[in-house]
Amino acid sequence: MLRITPIQALLLGLFVASCTSDPGDAGSGSASESSRGRGAKTNFLLVTLDTTRADRLGYAGYEKARTPHLDNLALESAVFSDARCHVPLTLPSHACMMTGLLPTSHGIHVNMQGALPEDVKTLGQSFQQAGYETGASVAAWVLAERFGVSRGFDTYNDVNEDVDNVTDHKERPGGEITDETLAWLDENKDGPFFYWAHYFDPHDPYVPPVGYQDFEDPYDGEISFTDHQVGRLLTWLEENGKKDNTLVIVVGDHGEDLDQHGEGTHGLLIYDATLRVPLLARMPGRIKHSVIEDTVGLIDLAPTVCELLDLSGPGEMDGSSLVPAIDGEERAELPFFAEGEYSRRSFNWARLRSIIIGDWKLIDSPKPELFKLSEDLGETNNLAESEPERVLRMREAMLDYLSTKRVRDAVALNASGEADAALAALGYVAGEGGTIDDDPMDLKEPREMVDVFKGMIRADWMLKRKEATEALPLIQWMVERSPESSEIYGLLGNCYFQLEQFDRARENYERALEGRGDNPHHLTRLGNCYKKQRNYEKAEECYRAVLAIDPQFGAAHSRLGWILATRQEWSEALDHFTRCVELDPNSVNARCNLANALCAMGMPREGLKELDAGLSIEPESRPLIRTKISALYSVRREEEALELAKKALVIFPGDKELQAIHDGIVNGPTPIKINSLEEIEQYQQQQQK
Repeated sequence: MLRITPIQALLLGLFVASCTSDPGDAGSGSASESSRGRGAKTNFLLVTLDTTRADRLGYAGYEKARTPHLDNLALESAVFSDARCHVPLTLPSHACMMTGLLPTSHGIHVNMQGALPEDVKTLGQSFQQAGYETGASVAAWVLAERFGVSRGFDTYNDVNEDVDNVTDHKERPGGEITDETLAWLDENKDGPFFYWAHYFDPHDPYVPPVGYQDFEDPYDGEISFTDHQVGRLLTWLEENGKKDNTLVIVVGDHGEDLDQHGEGTHGLLIYDATLRVPLLARMPGRIKHSVIEDTVGLIDLAPTVCELLDLSGPGEMDGSSLVPAIDGEERAELPFFAEGEYSRRSFNWARLRSIIIGDWKLIDSPKPELFKLSEDLGETNNLAESEPERVLRMREAMLDYLSTKRVRDAVALNASGEADAALAALGYVAGEGGTIDDDPMDLKEPREMVDVFKGMIRADWMLKRKEATEALPLIQWMVERSPESSEIYGLLGNCYFQLEQFDRARENYERALEGRGDNPHHLTRLGNCYKKQRNYEKAEECYRAVLAIDPQFGAAHSRLGWILATRQEWSEALDHFTRCVELDPNSVNARCNLANALCAMGMPREGLKELDAGLSIEPESRPLIRTKISALYSVRREEEALELAKKALVIFPGDKELQAIHDGIVNGPTPIKINSLEEIEQYQQQQQK
């Protein structure tokens, strides 16, 4: 159990003293009591803050913070000063929140490697079954619907894989999340409702928007911007009379190292810098302001919400309700478990596991670490060598604790069996549901590999900036340091691909796939190498294998559609291009490919609809304009076609093909001009430079 720091207690006391009434009772008089007396259900607004450290907020005593909305919310909330995640990664942490289960029980240990098993029920399903309208807006691709945390949401606004660029995962800015949330709330305010809003802005790289760039640390600017977005949601509740009848929980999914232990970001190590998160719970008339010092976990969120709102829980849960602590009662002190499987599953280094019992924290690894938290909040003084018997006792206690929990494995995104056959044809094997054996003793200690971990992040961003020549020696050094890590070979493949050394790129993607053959990113990139070398048969095999693994992987649909179109197999190509638009409606390239396929199949009117949709996103897209001119002409809208051709020549003076199209319209009948797929691909590459 950790104690709140003196500065935190002082600031919270000053906030409370400045109020004219007890903030825990503000707005919680007869109106809210009578509404519940009439049987009205209490609404629930869940706000999750990605990558937000517990100690970088104003109410927590951080003097450089500008978080007025969260600070004010804290005055009306139960403030959990020692809340922690069980794994410092986005998807597994949110799975813990939504199920009340540890990663060992719900099966998801890292991002993107499988989905929640079908027998795991979620908090969303509990609300749905209780008659609530349910909705969510998530800002990161790793929370996409396919991974299972979406279960129970009538509306789930997520982020799909980028169909144009397999190396990037899309994210959405906080303003878009708030706008979407408020629009949904306006439509469903007659309730009862449960809405989940997820903000990704504090995630690296830290690039705060205009108005939040005057911070010494841009990370603080990102958090301040997120605070503003949370404030917009809280304002809506007040202005629409929903504050008194809405449970609001604001919680982080994990923290950020910020080089406190050399990691920089998060995911690899399991020190408190990346485990401790903010957690606030406000429910006027039910929850009074208090600071609760108990060590609590994200698995406690679901049982707490279910007890507060009198819901049936998702099922058997590993967490326990925090209501006794909220009510000021003594809560049984339980062990707290956290894990770091990312090091094992992605880099083939040793896994990490930790347990907190009372004042002591053990991080179990080949070189265990033991900390006395009351004297060492920064976890800098490893007592493992001086306390070997305590290490053994805590390790045994951790194993005993885990032995009482159900063990599940994440399920493949496509469990039909097609993936195994497709991979076998390529000479690879699928992963075994994300399971791993116990660690051999000779695996590398993750904290001794942070230089490689940080190097990967740096090299990845260098490649995003098209700095492959500069990144190459860094990645080669990482391969020398960690030749057992498949992820590094994948990064080296990306580097050689950018350098147009496709044989070397293919060789490294194949090395990466030896570690995990069902990685859709490496398989797609391998297919891209074959495609660049015009070995379309092998490229097609790769893309079809990807879609057998993950039917929603947009980049594979796009590339496979391209290959089919080159063979004029337009019907199947059309299916894949249509799926691309469904997965990424804002992709201009997807709209262009679909429009070309429709026009080639003699459906120019349908193609025009896609062209107009694309041009509404990017009005000066040359391929879209060219195709639209031809499509207009083919449906006998010659004047419109000629007018658009004239405008296009003003935008793109000297464009020989546009000039030829223009002259063809003026001088006489001209065939429909369908942009070549090579031309579209060249245009896409130019756009990415």
